[in-house]
Amino acid sequence: MKLAGDAPVLGDLHEWAPEERSHVLSWRLLVSPYMWSVCRRYLPRAAAVTTVNRSIADLYEREFGVRPEVVRNSTRYRESVPSPLDGDRIRLVHSGGAVPGRSIETMIDAVDVSDERFTLDLYLVGAYGSDSYLDRLRDRVERSDRVRIHPPVAPDDLPATLNSYDLGVFILPPRTTNHRLMLPNKLFDFVQARLGLVFSPAVETDALITRYGLGVTTDGFAVDDLVRALEGLTAEQVLEFKAAAHRAAHELSSEHDLDVLRRTVQRVLAEVG
Repeated sequence: MKLAGDAPVLGDLHEWAPEERSHVLSWRLLVSPYMWSVCRRYLPRAAAVTTVNRSIADLYEREFGVRPEVVRNSTRYRESVPSPLDGDRIRLVHSGGAVPGRSIETMIDAVDVSDERFTLDLYLVGAYGSDSYLDRLRDRVERSDRVRIHPPVAPDDLPATLNSYDLGVFILPPRTTNHRLMLPNKLFDFVQARLGLVFSPAVETDALITRYGLGVTTDGFAVDDLVRALEGLTAEQVLEFKAAAHRAAHELSSEHDLDVLRRTVQRVLAEVG
């Protein structure tokens, strides 16, 4: 705030900062109290704040008395169409960080024990400073004939790369508030790739999947939960999920979110002008 002087401050909170890494004991004990203090002191002084979804915005309002605007972690609209199915195969894909706790092993194990229709391709980014977890995943995949790991793809190229698949899959146990209220960028990448979705339960993703008919939500976070969700799918359902993503691609693109951000900036400038 000292650096800003008399200028208004727009704060992008992204997710729920006070408990961002509360599943890590050292962070919970040493960093979380500081984050709570910073939020209490500075958020009420900001001219405007943003966060990625309404559930997290409600938390900030309840705890700190600020009402964030919602600017989702979405990506730009892509001109594309859903790819056709390849016979009776259903091609699953996951993209993201190779980070312990992301349940990537759950996806691998579920595909290995599910029926022969399913394959899984993983586009993974190694954790900063260490590829040890990614190396362990590579060792695990070597024993599978239906799972492959690919090099990471630049974010702007990801929807085009993923378009040849059928279902984007993501399983994340709710170890933190942000996990429970997640609305990850990969959901929007999958939609722009015109994929159906298979996600584990979470408040915000459940709502979008249901509202737009994008796919299915598993009953839980275990291998068996994912296997049941996958094996209950028909080719006709998968095609409908992909068509639903195509219909929703405009509304779930960043154009809407950029409009929210522009209006927020214009409002702040008008208030000080």
